[in-house]
Amino acid sequence: MELNICNADPDLFEVVSGVNTVLDFNGDVVGFAVDENLGECNKFALEFWTKVVGEECVDPSTGASQFLYWLLPCVSNGRVGDLTVENGPLTWTLTAEAVPSGVWGEGPFDVVAQDAANTPGPLLSPLASDTALHVQFTTIPPPVEFCGCQPLTG
Repeated sequence: MELNICNADPDLFEVVSGVNTVLDFNGDVVGFAVDENLGECNKFALEFWTKVVGEECVDPSTGASQFLYWLLPCVSNGRVGDLTVENGPLTWTLTAEAVPSGVWGEGPFDVVAQDAANTPGPLLSPLASDTALHVQFTTIPPPVEFCGCQPLTG
């Protein structure tokens, strides 16, 4: 897996590649430092939504907008890669390995419809232990935009 990121979000870099965060006088994260070991990554999950275009952009039975929900339930060995500095956005490359895992189960978040009323809920069945990537259509939109990493709840 390779991510190209145009924002140096310290929380994201800590999760993905195990770098050390830098704190300000209030204890807020304001940066990160990469040591000689290039960080020591723990495992993490990555989920994201993409818009569906063309004929499948609307669910034919409900008329609701559709998205593709992508889930890598276990990502490991995150590494900070290429850094591009130019007259434009600063970009970073993060590389990691997606490995099979069934630990995600149905997941902690509401990502798919549970019924014809489009009630949001978790995946309808748990991920198999050999799943490294799960992709499916959904009419449940991505969470409200926010800045930075979001902690797991529940």
